[in-house]
Amino acid sequence: MSANDNARWRLASVTIRQFRGVAKETTYAFDGRPAMLHGNNGVGKSTVAVALQWILFGRFYGDVLPNTKLDSFLAPVQGKGKAYSGEVAFSRGSERLVVSRDGGAKSFTVRLGKDTWSDEKAEAKRDEILGLDMDTFVRAVLLQQSRIRGLLLDEPKERNKALDRLLGMDAAEHLLDLVRPRDFSNAAVAWRDVIRDEQQQLRSQEELLGTQLEQCQRTARDLRFLNKDLNAPGLEVRYLELSRDLVALGRKYKVEVDELPPVPGAAKVASVARAFEQAVRAIRLGAELRKRLTPVQKAIADLSGLSERSGEAVEARDSAVQELEAFVKTHGDRKTLLGERAEAQERLKAHRQELKEADGLRQLLLDAHDFVKRAKSRECPVCERVLPERTDLAARLRERSAGSASDAMEGVRRSVEKAEGRIEEIGAALQDLTVLGKEVEVARKTLEKVREKAAEVLGATVPENKLQARVDESLGARREEEKKLALAVEAMEADLESVDGRERQLRAVLLPVVQKRDEVAAHEEKIEAAKKRHEKSEARGAEMDRYAAQLEVIRKAVIGAKEDLANELLGKAAPRAQELYRRLVRQPVFDTLEIEANAKAAKVDYTFQVTAGAGGAARDARLVLSDGQLTATALALFFALAESSQHALDLLYVDDPTQNLDLPCKEAMAKVVAEIARRRQVIVSTQDEDFVTSLKAEGFPKNAIIHHITAWDGNPTVETSAPASV
Repeated sequence: MSANDNARWRLASVTIRQFRGVAKETTYAFDGRPAMLHGNNGVGKSTVAVALQWILFGRFYGDVLPNTKLDSFLAPVQGKGKAYSGEVAFSRGSERLVVSRDGGAKSFTVRLGKDTWSDEKAEAKRDEILGLDMDTFVRAVLLQQSRIRGLLLDEPKERNKALDRLLGMDAAEHLLDLVRPRDFSNAAVAWRDVIRDEQQQLRSQEELLGTQLEQCQRTARDLRFLNKDLNAPGLEVRYLELSRDLVALGRKYKVEVDELPPVPGAAKVASVARAFEQAVRAIRLGAELRKRLTPVQKAIADLSGLSERSGEAVEARDSAVQELEAFVKTHGDRKTLLGERAEAQERLKAHRQELKEADGLRQLLLDAHDFVKRAKSRECPVCERVLPERTDLAARLRERSAGSASDAMEGVRRSVEKAEGRIEEIGAALQDLTVLGKEVEVARKTLEKVREKAAEVLGATVPENKLQARVDESLGARREEEKKLALAVEAMEADLESVDGRERQLRAVLLPVVQKRDEVAAHEEKIEAAKKRHEKSEARGAEMDRYAAQLEVIRKAVIGAKEDLANELLGKAAPRAQELYRRLVRQPVFDTLEIEANAKAAKVDYTFQVTAGAGGAARDARLVLSDGQLTATALALFFALAESSQHALDLLYVDDPTQNLDLPCKEAMAKVVAEIARRRQVIVSTQDEDFVTSLKAEGFPKNAIIHHITAWDGNPTVETSAPASV
C-alpha cells in the first residue's frame, strides 16, 4: 500500500454467523488488500456482499431485497431462527474500526479503538467515520449486477431511475414527487367541480319543486280552493271552519266533542287528523239516535224469535196431543190397558198350571213303565188291578205316556204362548203411551215458556189464541220505528261523511300545497347556505391555484438544480468514463460516449448516446450496442462515478461484472480491474473462470487475496491464497 492509503479506510475482514449460506461461522480476511471471491453459482459468493451491506446498514436499497421479511430472508438456508449476526472490520493505518450487528438481539455497535457506540448513536457515528450513508454506499462502493441491468432497461422511466440512483439524485427525485403543482391544480378543479355539480343539482331540485308546487296548486284550484287557502294560514282557517262544523254536528246529535287543536303548519296536521277521527267516532257511536235504535233492534230480534217460536210451539203441542188421542183410540187408555194386562196375566197363570198338571200325568206313566219293565209285575201300578193274560203292560204304558205329551200338553203350551204375547203387546203399548204423554207435557211446557216470554216482551199476558197475532202486531210496530230511526241514522252518517270528506280533502289536496311550499322555502335556505359554502370553496380553489403556481416555480427550480448537479457529476466522471468505454467496449465505429441530463417540463431525462468519431451523428446507445457492450458501458460509467465520489472508504466491491461479456471484453475488464487494484482496494466476486484466468494473467493475485469457494454443504468450503508479493 502507498502512503496515501493511510488516509482512507479499507476492508480488513467480514465475519458471518448463521447467515444465509453460512450455517455456522465463516470469516473472510481481506487485510485491506484487493481480493477475489470465485466459485460456481450457489456456493455463497453473493452472501458476502449481502452480509457486508446488512452488517453496515441493517437494510437494503429500495425493493432490491425484502426489508419487511429480513428474518426469513437472512436466516441460514438449512436452519431456523433469528440468531444471524456478523462483523465487518476496517483498517486505516494503525487504526481499526469494527462494525457489528446481531439480528437476534436487534443490536448494532460501532467500535473505534477504545470507544464503542450502540444503536442510534452507532448509526450516526458510522456515517460520520466513513463519510457516507447507505445510498452513497450502494452507488459508489457496492456494484451489484441488478443495478448494472437497470441501465440496460428499454423503458426510459426505469433507465432514469437507475441513473438517478447511480448519480445520487434520489433525494431530488423524491422532492419532485412531493412538489406536485398538479395536485393543487387538480384540487382547485375538484373544488370548482363540486361547486358546479351542487349548483346544477340545486337548480334541478328548484325546477322540480316549482313544477310539483304548481301541480299541487292546480289540483287545489280545480277543487275550488281559493288562492288565499293555498298557504299555511289558509290551511289553519280551513281546519278552524271544520272544527266549528264538527262541534255543531255533535250538538245536533247530542254528543259533546271538543274543538280541534289549531293547525299552525303542515307538521300539526297528522295529530289533528287523529283528533278529528276520534271526534267523528264519538258522534257516530254516542249519538242519541244510536242509543234509541239499539233497543228497538233488540226488541225486533226478540219479537222475530217469539213469532217463529210461538207458531212452532203451538204446532208441536197440537201434534203431540193428536198423536196421543189417536193412540188411545186405537189401543185404549192406560186404565184399559192395565186391566187387559191383568186379565192376560191371570190366564197365563191358569195355563201354566194346566201345563204343569199335564206334565205330572206324563211323568206318572213313565214311572209306571219303568217299574213294570223292571219288576215284571202283572198288576197295574196305578190302579193295582190284575192285568189280562198276555198283555204287554210296558208297551202300553209307553204308548199312553207318549200320547199324553203330544195331545194335552201341546194345546196348553199354545195357550201359554198366546197369553205371554198379549202381555208383551200391552207392555209395549203402555211404554208408547208414556212416551206420548211426556211429549205432550214437554210441548205444553215449551208453549207456556213462549207465552211467558211474550208476556215479558209485550208487557201483558196474552191468551193462547191471540198470542201469534199480538206478537206479529208488536213486531210490525217496532219495524216501523226502526225504519224511521234508520233514516235518521243515514242522515247523520251523511252529515259525518260530509265533514269527513272535507277533512280528507284538506289532507289530500291542500296539505300537499303547504308541504310543497315548505319544501320550496327550505330549498331556498339550502341555496343560500350553498352560496356561502361555494364562496369559501371558490376561495379555496383560488388558494390552490396560488399554491400550484408557487410549487411550479419550486419544481422548475428543483428540476434545473437536478439537471445542473447531474451534469456536473457526469462531467467529472466523463473523461474516465470515456477512457473506460473505449477500453472495455472497443466499438469500432461508435467510439465516443456521451451521457447528459436534460430538463423537460416535469422531469430530467438522461441521454445515453454514442457517436462515430469527432462530429459524427449521435445515436442512442441502446440502438447500436449489443447487450454485452451495454453492460461494459454501464460498468465504465460506474467505475468512473465511483472513482469521482468523495468519502472515507477506499473500497470498490464488484459483484459478477462479466455477464453478457465476450472473451475479449472480459480480458479488457480484467486489465481495468487490475489497474484499479493498484490504486485502491477492489474486491471482485465472480463465477466466470475465463475472467479469473484473465485477472491472473494481468497479475491481479500478486497483491490480492484469493478466496476460492470450492463447495457448499450448509457452510462454504473456502481455499484462501495469500498475495503472491507477500
